Amino acid sequence: MNKPGGDNLKKLKAQRKAKQNDALLPNLPGMAYRCKYDRDWTMLFVSEGCYDLTGYKAEDLVNNKEVPFNEIINPEYREPIWKEWERVIALKETFRYEYEITTAKGEKKWVLETGRGIYGPDGKAELLEGIIIDVTERKERELQLKYLYDHDYLTSLYNRRYFEEILLRDACAAPDKKRAVILINLRKFTYLNITYGYHYSENLVREIVGNLLRLCRDNVRLFHISIDRYAFYVEGFAGKDALVSFCGAVSETLGISPMLKTIGWSIGVYEIRPGDRDPENILKNASLAAANVRASASGYSFFDNELEERLYRKADIVRELTRAAIYDDSGLFLVYQPILDLKRNTVYGFEALARLKSETLGEVMPGEFIPIAEESQLIIPIGRIIIRKALDFMERLHAGGYKNAKVSVNISTIQLLEDSFIPSLTEAIGEKSIDPANLCLEITESVFSSDYEEINRRLDEIRRFGIRVALDDFGTGYSTLARERELNVDIMKIDKYFIDKILTIDARQAITSDIISMAHKLGHSVVAEGVENEYQKQYLIENGCDFIQGFLFSKPLPEYKAAELLG
Repeated sequence: MNKPGGDNLKKLKAQRKAKQNDALLPNLPGMAYRCKYDRDWTMLFVSEGCYDLTGYKAEDLVNNKEVPFNEIINPEYREPIWKEWERVIALKETFRYEYEITTAKGEKKWVLETGRGIYGPDGKAELLEGIIIDVTERKERELQLKYLYDHDYLTSLYNRRYFEEILLRDACAAPDKKRAVILINLRKFTYLNITYGYHYSENLVREIVGNLLRLCRDNVRLFHISIDRYAFYVEGFAGKDALVSFCGAVSETLGISPMLKTIGWSIGVYEIRPGDRDPENILKNASLAAANVRASASGYSFFDNELEERLYRKADIVRELTRAAIYDDSGLFLVYQPILDLKRNTVYGFEALARLKSETLGEVMPGEFIPIAEESQLIIPIGRIIIRKALDFMERLHAGGYKNAKVSVNISTIQLLEDSFIPSLTEAIGEKSIDPANLCLEITESVFSSDYEEINRRLDEIRRFGIRVALDDFGTGYSTLARERELNVDIMKIDKYFIDKILTIDARQAITSDIISMAHKLGHSVVAEGVENEYQKQYLIENGCDFIQGFLFSKPLPEYKAAELLG
């Protein structure tokens, strides 16, 4: 039995709810609806806001009188919306989805729909109800921000972050598909900014990208990696020959720009391997391939097993050099090659030669690890250690009674141009019981190609402290012959190339004797490097050479054997 007044209470609640709806619905920024759960979304009720939202009157949508609501929804969203409703109905959750509609006037709008199912006694959804509101303004702001997030503002190309997303997605979706990254590195781009200004550089970039876009196809897309790097993503290519041909087309396209011919470019190709899912590693390998192109040429290089092995070895050497820079007991050590005084036939001194030894690499020669140390800037701390070890050796020789034994140490441009080099060098010498005149710093000819005036000034400062300077590998590097008289050096070391020539051509035609004569006229002592037989030695003696070093007299020796040789 119903309680007294129960029916009246229900009526009052219904009237109150109707009044609330009458007040709410006209102010809704969109439309409320109730519809059947079918593929047309057949409307049973639509609020008045339908017209402002869709351009259709409410009665036009009810029972699909003029148009089913499904036809207002843009085609690409119809199936996803249906699948999402199926999912939330099965879980009896709330529906929430953003999609695009086309109004009666053909205008595109973004809408947000939220709704729920109305279920019958059997638990099955019979009807749907909810609201649909206009979110176009907010969505356009979001899309604009996403566009800026995914694109380069200057070229409108997709950027590196978006490219990495594609690489990762494709690695998961189609791991066996042939894919490659062809990375373009524009050289000396900073030079353009400094010389011509940023506006010029930006206009040049737009021109270059415009030309490169002509090479794009359905399976070839162009991406912006950085201001001076761009990458083609090539899918489904026939083989390596196709990539070689494409690189040729890229080079031809880049060559259209006269300025680009001046600054140059390099192209790195990485064929993505099955199972390679690291986008950063993919781009790194393409960059390394580009870096493998000779600096003097504009061309392309493939990342292959040989290059990979070289890079792994380089990384291992960098790791060992880093350890050497931190720990004094690491594998960095010195050997000493004797220098023979030809006039007295005695040991004049030694050239200190750095060696690197590790459990994984074995012994690494300086010709391999010194350039890597210079490239990584590790030559600065490594150079300090080498000089300190050489000074320690000199101090032990001094203590052993060999107060006039000379020791030469090779230094690089990077060390010499570091502001703290000369102060730290003179401080280290001051802490030892040695004569600065017994130390010689060796520099190569090429050192003068970077900053002649400043380097020559610093060499003068070093010589005024009493330290001698030798010009190493003379005749094979930067041509200093015209300015030889101006160089602040004491010793000229003739490169092994000219010593070898003594054996291969008529002695009368060899210019080694002329180099010795010229050096003497300029007040320099002369050391001949790489002397390996008696014939060379006799030639050098006859032409007045002062000193020699090479395997004829002795290979580089460990410290204790070098000291024994003096004895």
